[in-house]
Amino acid sequence: IGFNSFTTRVFGWKGFQFELSVDVFFLLSGFVLTYAARKGVDARLFALRRYLRLAPVFYASTLILLAITGESASPLELVMAVPFTGQDPVNFPAWSICWELYLPIFAVVLWRLGYRTPEWAVRPLLLAALLALGYFDMQMAAGEPNYLLRAVFGLAGGHLLFRAQLSLPVRLEVPFLAV
Repeated sequence: IGFNSFTTRVFGWKGFQFELSVDVFFLLSGFVLTYAARKGVDARLFALRRYLRLAPVFYASTLILLAITGESASPLELVMAVPFTGQDPVNFPAWSICWELYLPIFAVVLWRLGYRTPEWAVRPLLLAALLALGYFDMQMAAGEPNYLLRAVFGLAGGHLLFRAQLSLPVRLEVPFLAV
């Protein structure tokens, strides 16, 4: 829809190729995971289901990439942990899958240990998370991707977005359907 060319013209950012979609995905993921876990969740079962949902696409795409490029993978690739080293995985587009696996499991463990965000802090923290995401997106456009921080603030922002229970009144008027 021209967003990349718009950012290049207005801000001078080059190479800004749909990276924002990953941040939107993290927000959606945090929202949906919070919705799904609102009745409580078993941490071990959650971790297993999360792994079974994410691992197939990660390993299939990584194996295809390795077969095509002839590169070799580090042992950390086998446990989807390369981003913890600050390096990019061989299957670079899969960087977000690694964070999508581990960060929600970490959040569930914290939740099971009793860590909660007080209700009074949800909306201010949501605003802070969204502002931080905007900042990290500008940093990303300048060549500093900040993968971990984007994942943390995206998932936390989605969680807080669900908890904020925001409502936007929408009136749909379709004059030609009125009888």
